[in-house]
Amino acid sequence: VQAYTNGICPSNDNISLQIETPPDPTIMSGDEIYCFGETIPAPLTKSPGGTWYGPLANASTGLITSTLPVGIHHYTYITQSQNCSDTSEYSLDVHHQPDATIIGPTAICDNLITLELNSVEEGGFWSGTNINDSGTVDVSSLAIGNYTYTYEIRGYCNDLDTLSIALHEFIEAEIIDPSPVCEGSDTVVVTALKDFGTWSGLSSNYLGSGIYNVANLDDGSFPIYYTINGVCPDTDTSYVVINPEPDIDIDLTQSLPCVSYPIQIQNNSNNQINETYSWFINDSLYSNEDSPNFNLPIGTHQFRIHAINEHMCENEITINDDVIIYDTTALPSPEIIRSTVLEDVDVYTEWYPKELSTNRVKEYVVFKSDGQNEEYEYLATLDNTVNHYTDMNVDVFENSYTYYIVSVNECNVTSNASNISSSVLLGYDKPNDFQTILKWTSYQEWKEGVNRYEIQKLNEYGQWEVFKVVNHDVNQILIDE
Repeated sequence: VQAYTNGICPSNDNISLQIETPPDPTIMSGDEIYCFGETIPAPLTKSPGGTWYGPLANASTGLITSTLPVGIHHYTYITQSQNCSDTSEYSLDVHHQPDATIIGPTAICDNLITLELNSVEEGGFWSGTNINDSGTVDVSSLAIGNYTYTYEIRGYCNDLDTLSIALHEFIEAEIIDPSPVCEGSDTVVVTALKDFGTWSGLSSNYLGSGIYNVANLDDGSFPIYYTINGVCPDTDTSYVVINPEPDIDIDLTQSLPCVSYPIQIQNNSNNQINETYSWFINDSLYSNEDSPNFNLPIGTHQFRIHAINEHMCENEITINDDVIIYDTTALPSPEIIRSTVLEDVDVYTEWYPKELSTNRVKEYVVFKSDGQNEEYEYLATLDNTVNHYTDMNVDVFENSYTYYIVSVNECNVTSNASNISSSVLLGYDKPNDFQTILKWTSYQEWKEGVNRYEIQKLNEYGQWEVFKVVNHDVNQILIDE
């Protein structure tokens, strides 16, 4: 470029202009649309070496260094020469990427009526056997087998998922409810319609093969379970029902255990209205009343009570002790064996008991006279197990004593008096060191008199044995001892 001036003093000047062309920044990739999460390639340009500006872009290459969020993102590419630069722009449009993942089981059982399938996002279309637009599968009309279901979301960004479902046969674990049993039964056998499951409940009582030991269980209802395992498990519950047996609780009362005195039964059961009783005496049915009264003959009787309740459960008890009905006739008079002076101090009286199995002695009554008074006074009442009495309130050297015994039976009937026994005083003298004179008072109370006297000696075994017999008119002997 030149410049000129005219005039008296002309002048001119020039300047040189250099025009540069910077590198072409044209972006050859153009605007692009991607789905979220999709890999975005590095942009192509006509002139490499420029600088990139924009979200998550590498300044040298323009490569997106991380996942871009949904939206439109603008980028600038600048090329540079020595004195000049040039610019180009482009944009990336990131669309939402739908998720069609199906949420549902991979195995189901044919006892289902319907199955609801879902997906992570809505807006798609279902396809598969017996499935409607809302994802409901009509399982009731499917056969056992495998089925594939698809869910597809369509648009610029598509997604599709498939789910394979295996339909299995459901086998019901059905227990055949066991019949109730009665308290005291040994075992209960339970069964199910299918025989390949396992039993549980009452585990400590289970014997195997569906058999439960219930002998030690009280009445009540006890749950048991039957389980079929596998893809389609099932458990059924039933109950072992143990019904109570009748509670036989009775009281027997009788004012006296004697003939013509009735035995009254007090039945203490709280469930009498639902119970039927049978009363057996000596194995013969006597009554079916709840609380009967018995008038039994003389003798020994065995009682057995049998009861049935509303559950048809039975119970039976036998009264362990025989019931004895005694005779009210007076007992035979007891017979006194002897009355003997002991140790020159006391009078010992012994008698034979006279009784029958159905007319038994309840007690003995002892009466005494001191020989100075013909009247007898009461001395003692003794238990029926005692057949002797030692009278310590005596003076054997001054008086002779007589005794008689009366028996009283279980019916409080008194016998006639026994024979009367008088005391015999036995003494001794020692005329020398080698002999002994035994002497005694004569016995006076027997009407027929004394037949003989027997002198007894205590042997080495502690037993009395006769070593001398003398006539009725002898009241002393000499022995070499």
